[in-house]
Amino acid sequence: MLRNRAPMTAHAVVEEVRDRLNWDDVRLFLEVARCGSFRKAADATAVSSNTLMRRVALLEGRLGHILLARKANGVTLTSEGHEVAKIAERLRGEVQALERMAKDGARSLSGTVKVAVTEGLGTFWLIPRLVDFQQRHPDLTIDLFCDMRLADMSSHQADVAVQLDLPSQSELVVTRLGYLHVMLFASDEYVRLHGIPSRVEDLADYHFVEQVSPQVPSQMLKTVVRNPLAKHFVSFRANTSTAHAYAISRGAGIGLLPTYARAITRRVRPVNIDFRLRRDIWLIYHPKARNIKRVRAAIDWLRESFDPGRYPWFREEFVPPDKLEVNFIQNNVIHLFEGFLERGL
Repeated sequence: MLRNRAPMTAHAVVEEVRDRLNWDDVRLFLEVARCGSFRKAADATAVSSNTLMRRVALLEGRLGHILLARKANGVTLTSEGHEVAKIAERLRGEVQALERMAKDGARSLSGTVKVAVTEGLGTFWLIPRLVDFQQRHPDLTIDLFCDMRLADMSSHQADVAVQLDLPSQSELVVTRLGYLHVMLFASDEYVRLHGIPSRVEDLADYHFVEQVSPQVPSQMLKTVVRNPLAKHFVSFRANTSTAHAYAISRGAGIGLLPTYARAITRRVRPVNIDFRLRRDIWLIYHPKARNIKRVRAAIDWLRESFDPGRYPWFREEFVPPDKLEVNFIQNNVIHLFEGFLERGL
């Protein structure tokens, strides 16, 4: 005994129709409607008349409506056929738009890539290299988001990120670009007025320029300095790398800068005492991003920008700044930053 089938909801009906429809059948129906006969449509599509009639019949059966009325000299649209043709034309326009988008994406590199990076690395290291990227990819726009806060990659706040802390999302691709070596620097003016410490324990007698922001563990210095809470120890505190570096270069005190700092400004010199930090520089992106050409181009550019073979200050081992200066000249690095911190911003 056959049981009565439960009535289908409107959503279920739509889903069933969607599963049964074949876009190719709709496309062929549109061609027959445009040509006005199966024979003319066969010539236009290189599909036989019999196949066209069979495919249109299948579409009519799936929709439950007669779409074409056969006549001696061809076919005409029924009222339902007119309605389906209007809907199908709109669908074809959307499909063609998607096809153009796919074709453009495969053929050329264009559009925008959102890159999130720590404020210091973005301002001092990547921005001087943007001209080279623009020359190679003139139709690409880099949307550089310089901030010490971590970008929310899961919500696609950025296509790719360069940061010093590991992300919490496990689904992201994470690779090490290199290492950031940080040590103490002071300006020539500050050294002339106040001298320079000969050991870490003496730092408490000098002025310290501190950066307080996410991904910057400046508080580590306080664990090795006696009486770090003395009022005169922290003379200036900033939440951005730009303000922090500029304050050091103008003589506000001693502070932590990357070992390549003298490539940015000759106003600072290393304070050669036994205190330095090493941070990992991480490249982070969503697994799907590697299949997008413009994002892939940005990833390749970032890898080149932090290449430890070309830029030894990003190597795993520490290289003293005085030895790095030879590489500054050989790699023509200094000209990228010429005048950046030499004059007032």
